[in-house]
Amino acid sequence: MGEGALADAALPASLDARAAHVLREALAQADGHVVLEGEAVEFIGGAAFQTLLAARKTCLASDRTFAVRNASPAFLDQWRAMGGPEDVFETSTGAA
Repeated sequence: MGEGALADAALPASLDARAAHVLREALAQADGHVVLEGEAVEFIGGAAFQTLLAARKTCLASDRTFAVRNASPAFLDQWRAMGGPEDVFETSTGAA
């Protein structure tokens, strides 16, 4: 991954508005691939969901990877309930 990559960054248990702000700041500085660890996530709020969608869109537009690795069951359920795209989850082979 490049110098500006955000690799293996662990997401907090609660992706609330405060966490969304911190996440938005970190993602704004990433100019490489973005791979987030989602195993601890128990709650995804609307602001964090929108932040993650925007980061995905930005990454896709510039041919960079955007992926969530090891998403918790709560992350998967809430992401899907909000209509989030499935292509953000890394498969067991390591491909996004």
